[in-house]
Amino acid sequence: MMKKFNFQNKGFSMIELLIYLGILVVVLTMIMQITVPIIKSNIVTKGQTQIRQEIAYLIEKLTSEAKNSLEVNLVSDWIIRFKKSNQESYIRFGQKTYINENNEVLGYMHSFYGGTFSLNCKNFNTSCLVNYGVVFNEQNQRLEGWAWSPILGWIHFATSSSYLEYNVRYNSSTREFYGYAWNDVIGWIKFNCDPSGNSQNCTSLKWKVALDEEKNIYGYAWNDVIGWIVFDGKNAYAFYRDQNNEVNLLSKNIYFKKVNFEKVNSSINGYLKAELISPLPGKPIEMETYVNILQGKLR
Repeated sequence: MMKKFNFQNKGFSMIELLIYLGILVVVLTMIMQITVPIIKSNIVTKGQTQIRQEIAYLIEKLTSEAKNSLEVNLVSDWIIRFKKSNQESYIRFGQKTYINENNEVLGYMHSFYGGTFSLNCKNFNTSCLVNYGVVFNEQNQRLEGWAWSPILGWIHFATSSSYLEYNVRYNSSTREFYGYAWNDVIGWIKFNCDPSGNSQNCTSLKWKVALDEEKNIYGYAWNDVIGWIVFDGKNAYAFYRDQNNEVNLLSKNIYFKKVNFEKVNSSINGYLKAELISPLPGKPIEMETYVNILQGKLR
């Protein structure tokens, strides 16, 4: 005669449950200690590869443009013109433009034909030899002051007199600037397609200069002589403009922290310092490189 066994599921006691949870935490901690550094290392390696590839592509573009050009010249420290038989192309390196905690506008605005406009003398040195700059007047909601172009001279952002009045005002509802600045060489610089600072009211091309939530200034202004004037905001990328005036982005995943090109005799020497756009927190991935551009070739 077989005995009957009565199995009862008593479950886990509280002590057993705590022991199991403790063991699980220890095991997961050990796994994390092993896998997290590996994941971080893979991200860094991927980022380093990515930044090298984009720099290599940019240098290749400089090389091909220089080899096919009759002349290679600087429009400004960050804009290179490649002149071919009946055509011209450009490579431009963007520079961050923003309003700081003191309401000073720092950075630059750029034109392929007019070069670079400095919006504050502090772009170069905190101790300005010539004191100038553009500021944002919060009370009057407008830009005031002076910008400087080594090619075109002074650009004035606000004035009021018996014979002439112009301003670059700010529409806080749309976060767009509107109105005009003035330069004695090229005349009016218009900041919005709409006179009230709402580019959505424009029927055709909706262009403007605007302010994002991080107080970066971005967009396009217009001048009848030199065309579009660009505010890069936080997008310090590299851009290529071909003979058909089509502008393409050359750097999608990196931005340029420092760029300097200068004419030395018959060549142009360049220095680039780039950073990956989305690095690990507190651990930027950077790369520096030097180039030397000669008419007809780059080496």
